[in-house]
Amino acid sequence: MRVMQKFRRDPSFQQLLGAVAPLYERNDPAHDLAHALRVTSIAEKIAAEEGGDLRVILPGALCHDLGRWEAPSHSDANGAFIASLLEGQGYDAEATRKIVRVVMRHSLRGPTPPETLDEKIVFDADKLESLGAIGIGRCFAVSGSLDQELFASQASAVTAQSMLTDHLSRSYDRLHTASARRLGKTRYAFLMNYIDQLESELAVVGVGPR
Repeated sequence: MRVMQKFRRDPSFQQLLGAVAPLYERNDPAHDLAHALRVTSIAEKIAAEEGGDLRVILPGALCHDLGRWEAPSHSDANGAFIASLLEGQGYDAEATRKIVRVVMRHSLRGPTPPETLDEKIVFDADKLESLGAIGIGRCFAVSGSLDQELFASQASAVTAQSMLTDHLSRSYDRLHTASARRLGKTRYAFLMNYIDQLESELAVVGVGPR
């Protein structure tokens, strides 16, 4: 997996990467190690323009989807799991606290929105992965792993289509940084064009928009 040079050569990042790589094998394909590394690359790109502390941002991005098999990634239980992992890799208490906050505040569905710049950068990087061609592919992968229907005529049904229209399409408006909004502009346009095309094709067979 090709990742950006700055953190690819960093020994502490490589050590943490070695520890988390086997853990990501338990995740679904849309939230695997490749996704975490893409989010880390995007976060580094945003931080190059916006600022922030890479010693917090990069580990936070790398770990943001760990533990999904046991607890939601914004839960206290998951925070304790991430803290234990980081402490085992030699991170001090202050760094661990900041990184855990990044992880717990990266989700659209989380109870607490991101507050610090570091938290906002990782949040934005993860949301950019929900947009565009990659986001569409990941959406269908999640739907498949949950054994959902792709499309349904009932408005209440949770399907890949409803995930696209009810969840992913809102991600762009939730971005915090100017850099992420610039990077996400074409991705968002691609997603909305795809939704329009999808709904026009489904309309032919009598499936309405979501």
